Amino acid sequence: PGWDCPWYPDTEAGHCLSEMHQPNNFEIYRTKKECCDEHYPGISTCIADSEASHDPFPWPIHFPGTEPWERPFAPPNADDIWGTE
Repeated sequence: PGWDCPWYPDTEAGHCLSEMHQPNNFEIYRTKKECCDEHYPGISTCIADSEASHDPFPWPIHFPGTEPWERPFAPPNADDIWGTE
């Protein structure tokens, strides 16, 4: 949520949410700030509440095995500054 997933207003929660699968939800925003500014302009805690509405996910959760330390195609570290050894 929040990485590639759009934000949308949730009237029950009183702030914006971000989920991967949003069936029939067409009122979406790229950032939680845009969503909060549009739907909850008088609520100063909207952005913080929206951010706290879900646990942070590791980067990126929907592409497992792509973390920088798990890439098999990463160039090897060279012993000298020229990259020859």
